[in-house]
Parts: sequence; structure tokens; C-alpha cells
Amino acid sequence: ASAPPVDPPIDPPPVVDPPDPPTDTGFLARDARFNPVLCAAGDDLSDAFALAQRERRDLLLQRGGEWGEKLGTLYRSGMLIGAYGDGPRPIISAHDDVLYVAKGSTVNGLTVSGIHFYAEQRDPNSDRFDANAWPGSAIIWHGSGEDILVEDCVVEFFAYGMVFDSTGRDAGKFIDGLTLNRNIIRYCWNVGHGNRAGIITGWVKNLAITENVFDHNGHLPPEWGNHGATPDDQSHALYLAPLPEESGPRTGFEVVVRGNVFARSGSHGIKGGPGGVLEDNLFVGNAIAGYMSRSDSDIIGNAVLNSRDISDDHPRGWGIEAFGMGQAVFQNNVYANPVGISEDRRASFRSQAGTTISVGNHVFGQPETG
Repeated sequence: ASAPPVDPPIDPPPVVDPPDPPTDTGFLARDARFNPVLCAAGDDLSDAFALAQRERRDLLLQRGGEWGEKLGTLYRSGMLIGAYGDGPRPIISAHDDVLYVAKGSTVNGLTVSGIHFYAEQRDPNSDRFDANAWPGSAIIWHGSGEDILVEDCVVEFFAYGMVFDSTGRDAGKFIDGLTLNRNIIRYCWNVGHGNRAGIITGWVKNLAITENVFDHNGHLPPEWGNHGATPDDQSHALYLAPLPEESGPRTGFEVVVRGNVFARSGSHGIKGGPGGVLEDNLFVGNAIAGYMSRSDSDIIGNAVLNSRDISDDHPRGWGIEAFGMGQAVFQNNVYANPVGISEDRRASFRSQAGTTISVGNHVFGQPETG
């Protein structure tokens, strides 16, 4: 009998060298999104933050939890700091600089979402209130970077709610691409120390501030004892320093402020050094609604209500100002019901000689008396 047929041998799979690790472009590899560091209520927040940076992972805080410590210094790019689970936003109740990017560093691709930053020791209504507590910020960014997003956060009772001001200006470094979207910034206050504001930016281009609520920034209500934090001409909701000349030609539209509410600021709702687009915002109870300068600006569809003086010594009650630019477009704005402003001092929209003004379709309401 003949021997049974023998199957031919199966060739072993070819040896394939493992792929080279991805080049570290500064942005987080997509796979890391599926393995975040989860910081549960009661866990050490600074340790979790350090682990997430060390292992290039995202950091998620448990909703309903509260931590009385700061995050620390951020040096890793491509990170998400957010929340998981059900319930209210996780609270970080430190009053110091909670998240810090140091001078000379570059961090790209950061998202901070759904966090409640609460400087409890600076809240006059808290049992832990200390009028001498360090006047910090929820986020203070002194480095450079690209593609930064802060959304759905609450920031309250800090001296300067968030600061994005690159100190690398001598080396021509700046922040390119900053979006602040649907945040609540309220009751940020300090005594002295120059401009006090809910948000301060400097050396930032391609800046978008959209659908945020700013309330009672730059000072404290007198019924809370105000602790020296009274309104003056340095207390604002939003302070935007001029754009850097080194960032290249400026069209005037690198800054977009759209769809926000600015209420009860010490002085300005927005003091916008760069100029740009100021559109569809509501200003209520500010001393000056807005100030745009330096670059051509479109000021369209804003409502300015219940403007007031800063104090008896600092009469204001103005709408929106446009100074030091080639052209300003004012269209479809509303200015109504200034409070306690004499008729000779009412100014809905102001500009200066040398600026070309295009005006149309405004509504001017009757001033409120008494």
C-alpha cells in the first residue's frame, strides 16, 4: 500500500519588526484616551495629576467630589482634565494657583472641562474665609502653547479667575489658539495689585470667548462687607492685553467675543486691547460695557442695559468705546436704561478722531430715573 499523502509544511509567519514608537509631537496618543487616571473623592489630587502627566494619560475627577488642594505645574501636552460619573461638577477648593504653566515652557493641546474651581478661603460667606488668603488664580499660564480649551467650568472668588499671559515675549513666543466656552466666572476680586479681572489675557492670538457668563467681577458686594474690594477703574470682567506684533500681520479678527453675558463688573465688562469681533453679547449693570482698540473691530448686535457710575468720584455709565483703530463698525446694538446717569454724561457708543465709523440700526432706550 502506498503511504498516505503528507501535507506540505506550513511556513512560519514572517518575522516583522515592531513598529517604531510614534514621534512625540507633544499631543496625546489617541489610545491613552481609553485609560484615564480616575481620581475618586478622597483620593490625593496632586498625586493623581502627577501620575497622569508621568504616564501621558488624561485625568478625570469624580463628580460630586471635592478636593482642598491644587493640581500643580503642568508640563505635558495633549491632556484632558475633566470629570466622570453623575452629579455636580467636581470641586477644587484651593485658593492658590490651582493649575500653573511656568514661564519658558510650551504646552499644547490642553482641554479643561467640567471643573468647579472655588477659592473657598476668599469667599466672605464661607466659615473658612480669610481676607489675607493668597490671591491666586484657577489657571495661570505664563508659558507658550497652542490649542487650549476651557469649557463648562465654574471659577469663583479668585483674585484673577484665569490668566493666559505668555511671558516668553522676549523670545517671540505667545499663545496661539485659546477658546473659553460656556464657563461661569464670578466674584473674582482683590485689593490693589493693578488690573483685577475674571479673565486676563496677554500675548494671545486666535482667541475665542464664547457663551460665558461673567458676574460681579473685580469687586465684592457691599452687603458682604466688601473687605476693601470696591469698584474702581482697574476692576473688570475681561481684560485683554494687546496682541504681539511678533505674531505676524493682524487683521483685527484674531479675537472673537461672542454670545457672552457681562454683568455687574467693577468697571468694564470687557477691556479689549486687541480689538476684533464683539458680537451678540449682553452687558448689564457695568460702568463701561466694552472698550476695543488698536485693530479694526466689528461691534454688532450687543445689548447694553443699566449702565452705572463706578462711584461718585468716577462717573461713567457708557456703552462701548472704540479707540486707536482704523475702522470700527457699529451695527444693531442696543443701549438702554442707564441708572442714575445725568443726561449730559450718557454716551452709548464712543470713538475718537482718526477712526472711521460705520453706524446703523441702533436702539436707544429711555434712561431710568431715580
